[in-house]
Amino acid sequence: MLESLFDPAQTEQLYHDLRRANSEAAKKERFLTYVTTVFRRDEKIQSFIREIALGAETSVANIIRDGRSARGRADSQTDAVIIEWERDLTRTGDHAREQLKEYLEGNWRSGQEYKFTLLATDGIRWRRYAPDWSHVEVDELMGRGFELREVQSFDLSPNNFAEFPFFLDEVLFADERKIATLENIRANFGDTSRAFINSITALNRCLPALERQSELTVAFEQWNRFLSIAYGQFDNSPKLFLVHTYLSVFAKFIAYSVITKETASEDTTIRDVLSGRIFDRLNVERFVEDDFFHWVASDEFLSELRPMFREIGQIDSYDFTEVQEDILKGVYQELIDLETRHALGEYYTPDWLCERVMEELPLERTSSILDPACGSGSFLRAGIARLREQFPDLGAEKLAEQVVGIDIHPLSVLIAKTTVLLALGETVRRARRPVTLHIYLANSLLVPRGTADLFESTFQMTVDNGSYAIDTRGVSAPEAFDALVTFCDELVDRYSELLTRDRFLHLGTSIFDDSQSPDLPSQLYDLYRAMWIANSEGRDSIWKFILQNSYKPIFLMGRFDFIVGNPPWLTYAGVSNGDYQNLLRTLSDHYRVTPENKANFPHLEIAAIFLAHSVNYFMKRSGRLAFVLPRSFMSADQHDATRAGNVAGLRLYSIWDLNDVAPLFRVPCCVMFAQHGRQNKGENALPEHGIDGYAVAGRLRRAQVHLSEARANLTWERKRWFYSRLQSTKKRSKSAITTNAGEALIGTNAYTSSFTQGATIVPRNFFFVDIDQHIDDGEDLSDRVLALRTSNAADREAKKPWKGLKIHERAESALFFRTAISRNILPSRS
Repeated sequence: MLESLFDPAQTEQLYHDLRRANSEAAKKERFLTYVTTVFRRDEKIQSFIREIALGAETSVANIIRDGRSARGRADSQTDAVIIEWERDLTRTGDHAREQLKEYLEGNWRSGQEYKFTLLATDGIRWRRYAPDWSHVEVDELMGRGFELREVQSFDLSPNNFAEFPFFLDEVLFADERKIATLENIRANFGDTSRAFINSITALNRCLPALERQSELTVAFEQWNRFLSIAYGQFDNSPKLFLVHTYLSVFAKFIAYSVITKETASEDTTIRDVLSGRIFDRLNVERFVEDDFFHWVASDEFLSELRPMFREIGQIDSYDFTEVQEDILKGVYQELIDLETRHALGEYYTPDWLCERVMEELPLERTSSILDPACGSGSFLRAGIARLREQFPDLGAEKLAEQVVGIDIHPLSVLIAKTTVLLALGETVRRARRPVTLHIYLANSLLVPRGTADLFESTFQMTVDNGSYAIDTRGVSAPEAFDALVTFCDELVDRYSELLTRDRFLHLGTSIFDDSQSPDLPSQLYDLYRAMWIANSEGRDSIWKFILQNSYKPIFLMGRFDFIVGNPPWLTYAGVSNGDYQNLLRTLSDHYRVTPENKANFPHLEIAAIFLAHSVNYFMKRSGRLAFVLPRSFMSADQHDATRAGNVAGLRLYSIWDLNDVAPLFRVPCCVMFAQHGRQNKGENALPEHGIDGYAVAGRLRRAQVHLSEARANLTWERKRWFYSRLQSTKKRSKSAITTNAGEALIGTNAYTSSFTQGATIVPRNFFFVDIDQHIDDGEDLSDRVLALRTSNAADREAKKPWKGLKIHERAESALFFRTAISRNILPSRS
């Protein structure tokens, strides 16, 4: 196919000519001759090539050198591309990057918007760069404070002659891409895109308003307050707030384009899109609720932010008719605040795995599905796709009702709602009743206040740092609770003076009934009073939003036929919020997830508590659960209770081992399937004959591929999985899920008494690193010099005096080694 479009022999000749050329000028001339010949039938590209030729040695003003303004000469510059040519990029690559940085700075200082593809090349080696917003304060982005980050590379070789013209077409000539794919959306709207850089620049111009009382000030304070409640600690910088604002606008514009196939260009339309009013008129409910980003639509900022609306408005050029993947996942991963998301233990599940999991579950026409940690909505999308495939006559309103998501991050909820709208597609426009999106901003592990019985009805609710008890007996549905909160909120808006308790109870006569707790009306008054005080002091607008979302899990008990997802891969020790740790410990003890050896408890993944809680709290007695989990669940000591069948109400019935699938996650993983089991310890043990499952193996082109491609490249070998005891002493025992039945290695290792600690490396944050530049899946890293930085995980686990000391350097690829630590290794039985 590729050879029929371009003749590889022409690229081969170019390759040899470039290797012989001994100057930058000769290489550039040979390259221009090549592209003129290869793309000779495309007049638009020919015109662009002439621009490149005419733009040779373009003068660039306003470059700052030694504190003074200077001029430079870009080797090739057009309105959209800057190319820096080198004789040998392996020797002068850093110089080329610095030159590109200077030329971009000069263009910016001359009043240009960011619209450039930045390339350094010697004709054979090509490197594409973009401004790296993540390492600077946002107000430095347009000055000397910014850095460039490598985002794409291509090394011409005999193995890829046929691919080279397509690479050039992508980085030099391609128009705005119209196909709505994950990669295209990420390229055009992710953290290195023109849309993002120019939008952040426009948003940055609004920051001075933070210094005075403005809508932006209130929005920023409320955003800060909510995320502090959700996480305890997080990056509360204005920079991250602006990134979240961009994501919010981006999601709303996509949703509008999906439903209407129109552009939000008029001020009135833009305001209605940002506030959510337009979605109510379009028959979509709960898409935009009160959030922290309404400020962008105010008269004070709307005009200043038109460049952002124009950039994001390009989304209407995409065709969203048949979206076959979670196209928002890439942008979401890059911009949602990686430090916070990594701290929450998130690993993003590829679509092929979500779809394959959904295939394994026996969905019926009325099946209800929950993802209790939904992220960008990949499993929700896969669930809707499966239901539409099996029951094509199901309408959007019914599908939206059957698929429910919960996430603790407000931007995740909005992105997941957009993903659901994309999955519903054309059915939204054909809906005869309102399409209500059931994606909630909440902590799925929220439980009632109580001691022995976690299923009591009294809950502690927080408003403005105060805690209030609410007895939910008789409040049978989420809608009924929403009505109670709305009643309180409406009274806050209607009456400027604080109502007395008696007056409040009199006004609430029509919404209270005898089936409810007799304590509820008075408890609601306390809630109303807290909301009124917050309102009178300018802190009210988020509390209705928080209350109607955060406590939604209370009303979802025992409702779901299927629970799917990828819960947080975060250990108990990684949780910094003390109250949240206490909640986790209470749940862990209640469900008997807590390891018998208490020393292992800090290493327990929260995912184990999600697993137990989801089965016992959310799932119907006849339901099934499928979770993507770290492979440590198959062998690590801290997860023996799950393997041994000691967890209350949880019975495993199938396991997929994905250890030999690459690329997938940075941590080996598996999928565990569970049903309701018995409540007593040991009653849910794996049967002696084992349980069914698969060992999956194979190499994929990249992690995010379609299921059809994954099927063609992966093998699914049927296995029987057994619970095996590998070692036992008086103090502890070791176990694993294995493919052989029986017990082995019973007894103590002969060298146990000689060790106080196993092999280790200290300080880890000096040795464990991540590659800090764009690397394509499966790319050959041999004989490369790579940018590196301290691994986030290593820094989190570091201790004083090393904690917080981070490396940002370069090193030869020969010095990099993939590393497995003990919790990732399955004990050997040989």
